[in-house]
Amino acid sequence: MEAFLFTVVFDDSKFDRVQAGTAIFTDSEERGRRIFFGQNQGGPGGGPVGGPSCVRCHGDPNFDNNQHFNIGLDDVGSITDLG
Repeated sequence: MEAFLFTVVFDDSKFDRVQAGTAIFTDSEERGRRIFFGQNQGGPGGGPVGGPSCVRCHGDPNFDNNQHFNIGLDDVGSITDLG
């Protein structure tokens, strides 16, 4: 299974195409991109708005920093996840 997973390549998402210059985001997608990257400019006078900067933990190119963060979910068995 591991060998197979190493052969799976996802490199044709819309984000990839926008990065390559072969597609453009819709207005809604662009707003989401700006929020994700902490570039929201909707505050008073066009200034930045406080809020998420998802890229701090979900950075390019894999949107993952390969670290574990405790985000407050109970891990002592109250959540049953069978996979």
